[in-house]
Amino acid sequence: MLDEPNDEQGVEITHPFHPLRGQRFEFLHLERPQGEPWAVLRGNNGVFKLPLAWTDAGPVDAFVLQSAGRSFFRPTDLLAAVELLRELTRRE
Repeated sequence: MLDEPNDEQGVEITHPFHPLRGQRFEFLHLERPQGEPWAVLRGNNGVFKLPLAWTDAGPVDAFVLQSAGRSFFRPTDLLAAVELLRELTRRE
């Protein structure tokens, strides 16, 4: 995980559904507004933030590593989706 900016390498966005996936940006610094680290990056269109876990500088997710691209959803994500669907059907 990055603690200081590295202007030579930059940071690549790795989140599978992010529209800028695969692109590298200048890493400026980290912010921790509520515990989760966010990367502050600079690109051609200015400065923006995104969760550090969505970049190659974030911690490696063991499930993502093991699934090797064969699954887009972690079990915890699927369980959260089930709970959301249950809540939505209860409201109807």
